[in-house]
Amino acid sequence: MQTKTTSPVQLVPAPRQGSDASVKTFHPLSALLLHSLPQLGLLGLWSLMLLSFQSSLQESARPYFYTTFCIILTVWLCNLGYAVYCYRRRQGLSVRWAVASLVAYVVLIVLYYQNLDLYQTLGVPSWQQPGDILHYTGSFIIPAVLHLLTLLAVWFSNRSTENRGWRTALMGLLPPLLCYLMVMGAFGLRLPVSFDSYWFILLVACATVASVFYLILGVVRLNLSRFGSRELGSVVKFLLTGLLPLGCLMFNNGSFWGDPSNSEGMFGDFNHPLFYVLAVVNGLLISLPDHTPAKRPWIFIGRCMLLPFSLYFFFVMAPYMPFSIFLVIFLGLGLLLLTPIVVIVFHLKALIGDIRMLSNTSPLLNLALAGAIAFMVLPAGIFITYQHDRVVLHQALDYLDDPGATAVEVSTFSLHRTLSHIQGNKVRGDRWFDQRHTPLLSPWFTWQVLDGLSLSDTKVSQIQQVFLNKPLSRQEQPFSRWSRPESGSVTLDSLTGSSYYNAEAGHWVSEVQLEMHNPTNGWQEYLTQFELPAGSWVSDYYLYLGDQKEPGLLVEKKAALWVYDQITRTRKDPGLLRYLPGGALELRVYPFTEEQTRRTGFTLLHKRPFTLALDGKQLQLGDPDQLTAAPQLAQTSTGVFIPAEHKVGLPTVEREGYWHFIIDCSENNEALLQNYKAAIEQLLQEYPLLAAKAKISFTGHSVATFPLQASELEQLWQQQTFEGGFYLERALQSLLLDHYRSSEQDFPVPVVITNNYENAILTASLPDLSFAMSGQQHFYRLKSNATLAAYAYGTPKEELDAAIEPPQQLSSLAWPDAAQPRIFLKPDGKDALLPLPVQVLSTEATAGSEWDEGLKLWTDWQGAQLYPAADSWKAQVKSSFAAHILSPHTAFMVVEEAWQKDMLLRKQEQYLNGHPGIDSGTELVEMPEPEFWVLLILLFLWLGWRKRAKWQQLRQQLQKAIA
Repeated sequence: MQTKTTSPVQLVPAPRQGSDASVKTFHPLSALLLHSLPQLGLLGLWSLMLLSFQSSLQESARPYFYTTFCIILTVWLCNLGYAVYCYRRRQGLSVRWAVASLVAYVVLIVLYYQNLDLYQTLGVPSWQQPGDILHYTGSFIIPAVLHLLTLLAVWFSNRSTENRGWRTALMGLLPPLLCYLMVMGAFGLRLPVSFDSYWFILLVACATVASVFYLILGVVRLNLSRFGSRELGSVVKFLLTGLLPLGCLMFNNGSFWGDPSNSEGMFGDFNHPLFYVLAVVNGLLISLPDHTPAKRPWIFIGRCMLLPFSLYFFFVMAPYMPFSIFLVIFLGLGLLLLTPIVVIVFHLKALIGDIRMLSNTSPLLNLALAGAIAFMVLPAGIFITYQHDRVVLHQALDYLDDPGATAVEVSTFSLHRTLSHIQGNKVRGDRWFDQRHTPLLSPWFTWQVLDGLSLSDTKVSQIQQVFLNKPLSRQEQPFSRWSRPESGSVTLDSLTGSSYYNAEAGHWVSEVQLEMHNPTNGWQEYLTQFELPAGSWVSDYYLYLGDQKEPGLLVEKKAALWVYDQITRTRKDPGLLRYLPGGALELRVYPFTEEQTRRTGFTLLHKRPFTLALDGKQLQLGDPDQLTAAPQLAQTSTGVFIPAEHKVGLPTVEREGYWHFIIDCSENNEALLQNYKAAIEQLLQEYPLLAAKAKISFTGHSVATFPLQASELEQLWQQQTFEGGFYLERALQSLLLDHYRSSEQDFPVPVVITNNYENAILTASLPDLSFAMSGQQHFYRLKSNATLAAYAYGTPKEELDAAIEPPQQLSSLAWPDAAQPRIFLKPDGKDALLPLPVQVLSTEATAGSEWDEGLKLWTDWQGAQLYPAADSWKAQVKSSFAAHILSPHTAFMVVEEAWQKDMLLRKQEQYLNGHPGIDSGTELVEMPEPEFWVLLILLFLWLGWRKRAKWQQLRQQLQKAIA
């Protein structure tokens, strides 16, 4: 008996009269590249999703996730096995396999889109989901579907005498039109229509497959048709592969609806000029007619170089292709979704023709190598650009994080591009209509430049002000539909505690308990701040979850802040204890329901008894009447703890002050000196003692300091450059640290000179340098009338009401002696914790008590302010973990669920592996996934919102055309 076999499918139709195409089959490698490889990536994404959701996935949702994963795995194994089988048998792909695979993919797509709403009821917060998996799932399935449709279209074209590609392509409009008429007829007959039902989605999927099939079949035939001349055929190709994509880009970016410079697009931000240039050049290269062999290699190289561009838009638009069935008859939006298919088909056909011609004169291996190198040009260019942006950003962050740095050279163009990317990532509509994102490129940028993290608006604003002289505008603030829970209504009902003295270790251990009550009928957050005396450490924290006492996790602070911000959006139970700049502690507990009472507490290690003041209540910790050993001076390699008893025996020295002028040299501020020159000279004359050793710092984004002589002021001014913003905080930081490191007896009296003090760059970092102020708590601003306004370092933005005369002399305590003083202390009768001006940083563990470990931890942190090191941040975090003592780099946090702990630890690892200057960036809020039918409504609402007047005008024109 003879068995009937199906002949392999041909890659291109058999040669027609006037055609130079040879007969080839679809190679099994095409199935490996377009089926097995993308689905392997899809399996990886779903595996990542299941691992992320494993601890928080509801039982009712597990069957759906595991079933979908098994279906994808089964399809992948079947296609991989068939491709390997055909490869080993040296035969082409079969039509029967194509039909069976197409049916399987359609079923998978229907199940996938039908169950999209399950993601809204899983109990898994959107912030835990690893990226836009739902969005990009289609990008891994659609290529295989289009490959199968192309295979069937070529097979069908080989067996048909029809040669009118235009008519075949237009037949693709019939399926969406029939669907539209059916839906409108159902509405007209008042029949129930469910847009998320299985049968409706199946109808849409089948109609979409039929429509795309006819489109591909038309393109195949159109490519083979003779247009009377080679030039005419090239013109038609350019219209389809050059001008049509260009029009789609303009349509996406709003050129037909409103402001074309707006970065918001329907499917992403494609407003960069390179997208338009590459679209035109790509169309020209694809549409070039056949040339002599001498020119054909260069055309082949050019086409290979721009193949990633065609593939990029194909993968970007792939998830939206199921919606083309509706949009193809509305305003040409279907063409926007289907244009990448046309471009990629023509592009691949052109490359196949190049390979066939060039293989007659060049080895196939050489062609493959040249094509692969050319293919990598665009991705390599993007990688190099992003790597440069990463280096520039790290230079800027290193400069901002080093309080002693006074100069840096960075590319402002690269910084501006980087900040635009970051701000675009923060403004999100939903996962399907990105608006400010550039699909695929934005995640790549975030991964390579930011290590998968982000920057907060505070950090972005600081970079803009310092290097670009541009504050953050209101329009650039990230959109959030969630507001932080109210704080202040929750009251502290009781503050209790217990203490005992550890005689062996020589310190007190105190347990502090808080009981808080919410008297309102709404959800509330408890928030309070308090301070501890020098030499007191926090060694533990807990929060009661119901009747269960849950100990706090000591984690990296930025990860804790990010997770706390996200958890409070889901009304779970987080508690957070951390240090603020300046040494104050902040305690947060959320949520408090109506009339709810909750309990929390922490453990302190301290050298002497003291009274804790917290939220209007006081608590005595340690028994002052108990006979204990007096605190002793303790010193590490980086700092020293000086108890009040030791201060009594230190000598008193009189220190003389000197003016230190800080002049605004920000961008476009060249005329400032002429307005203040007379006032500076008058100030020098009025205070001769302060003028004797005066200095001056010219401050833009960098700081240049010189000794000041009145006669040389004009000359020094002419030598300055005026760049960036007025980084006043850096000027104050550098003069304080330089003075502290030098241990000089004279002290600076800073005087700020600027026309616009409101634009001076000041963050909350100055209080961290309180150890370097040596009792001098104020700086001054010189007004144009030669009078002085006083400001406190703790509140540098607020001018003090009282007139404070600048100190010309200051009484201080010299440590260790007056002959060779290293540190000057304020005679306030309090314990002091200070870094050593000359030190050797060490991260080795200290043998001693818990308090001794805390001392080393804190002196290392203070020492890092004086002498920053690249690896000191991570070392201090690890030291905090090892000692289990809270530091400015860590936080205690209590979370309710096990999956929250897992996410907290993963986020911590991410931050520890990233740059220390990248903060929590907590403003990013992901939107929940919309249901299938909501996507279509959102699309038209978006268009109407963009330009209602233009929409009305366009509708009127359409009505007139129809009439």
